[in-house]
Amino acid sequence: MSLFKNFQLSPGDRGVNLEFRAEAYNVFNHTQFTGFNTNWGNGLGQFGQLNSDYEPRTLQFGASLKF
Repeated sequence: MSLFKNFQLSPGDRGVNLEFRAEAYNVFNHTQFTGFNTNWGNGLGQFGQLNSDYEPRTLQFGASLKF
């Protein structure tokens, strides 16, 4: 999900603009599993178990100056 906001810093067609943006990954913070143990003969009894997941909610901010 992304949100953008443009600010006009000087008037006219060729003015200076500032763009601010905020981005969010995994906005609803749901667990997303990435790996299952598929090694049958490892002797540890872990076949079919989940062994990793993606990162939780991540936010990112940025700005750009256009002139």
